[in-house]
Amino acid sequence: MSIAQHDLDHQRGTNARVLAYLLQPENDFYFVTRQNGKRQTTLEFLRLVTAQRPEIRVLVDVGAQILDLSNHEVARVWLDISRAADGAIYFDSNDELGILTRDGIPQLMSSSPLSHQLDRCIVYLDHEHTRNTDFKFPIGSRAAVTLGPKMTKDALVQGSFWQRHSISKSYNLSF
Repeated sequence: MSIAQHDLDHQRGTNARVLAYLLQPENDFYFVTRQNGKRQTTLEFLRLVTAQRPEIRVLVDVGAQILDLSNHEVARVWLDISRAADGAIYFDSNDELGILTRDGIPQLMSSSPLSHQLDRCIVYLDHEHTRNTDFKFPIGSRAAVTLGPKMTKDALVQGSFWQRHSISKSYNLSF
């Protein structure tokens, strides 16, 4: 049997539109975090992310760069560093969205009062959960997107394009 692809008229040009979004001036910052060829630790990387001004509140690990800590541990460490946030949103070990509060109490996002106050939270999306996850961030929110070796354009787009309408500026970070 032969199979032929028939693109819908309204989807023609989608690749060009996606590339145009990714190449907009607000997404033009790239930062290599290796120093003297040495890879930074996750703690050093999170300190770098937290030190950016205006503040980065969303970390999208499309490039699968944070592998030495669990999502809960990343949330806890980042929350310890980022004194401005009241909670850290992440996917827990059961693949459910959770919020770690400033006082160290993990909650399901669906039952947390912070779930409707994203301006008071930092958000960590690990490589596995960067696709098909959607948040309505406050206008002006900033995100960092990690890059990794052998990463494809499709993986980058699928992992980071969801944020296009709600994040004002993205930073591509590789470490």
